[in-house]
Amino acid sequence: MKITEPMIQLFASAFGEPFSDFQMKKYMNELSPEEQERILQYKNPEDRQRTLLASKMTSAILERYFDKKHPVQIKRDNMGRPYLCSEPAWGGDFNLSHSGAWILCAVANSGRVGIDVERIEPIDLSAAAYCFSDDECRRLFRQPAENQLHFFYERWTEKEALAKTVGVGLLETITDLKAEPHSSHTVKWNVKHYCLDREYLACLVSTEGCCPEEIVFLAHRDIGL
Repeated sequence: MKITEPMIQLFASAFGEPFSDFQMKKYMNELSPEEQERILQYKNPEDRQRTLLASKMTSAILERYFDKKHPVQIKRDNMGRPYLCSEPAWGGDFNLSHSGAWILCAVANSGRVGIDVERIEPIDLSAAAYCFSDDECRRLFRQPAENQLHFFYERWTEKEALAKTVGVGLLETITDLKAEPHSSHTVKWNVKHYCLDREYLACLVSTEGCCPEEIVFLAHRDIGL
């Protein structure tokens, strides 16, 4: 598996079956002590497995990207955003997200990327007043009733992906983050939404290059499991 054109690629891997204790211990031992500690902070076994899968998937993709025979070194900044510290001259970026049944990773040759995936679940749409701008709320409630939940999650994943692209805390800027030209951030956004299946929506944001039309789906064996 090689990352060639297009400039940006989006990868997805399914959660799959729950790992046994033996599998979890084996895969954890393949990670750095820092990554193991981060994963063990999650109390829920499914959250631990999702986080482990995201770590293994990201490492496998970047190792192939740089044709490395040894693990790449990934660290996190003070906002928790991962970055590649073993390739300081690289002008590209990567980002990851996981929710429920899916783990996603986006990689760009240049510029910045942000990815978010969410499971579509029933919610009280009045919550939009706390996270959407007035204009976005108006647009939400102008939708036919059967489309409002989908519209909400499209906007929500877009805000999450935008926040991750610029590396800011979501709650600090949530109502201002939007892809319109006159948003509070002046970067020219490229935004694309994806339906992974009937239950999951994702959004990819990039500052350079077009977002890909297709998602590359990886089996667990593709990421070294």
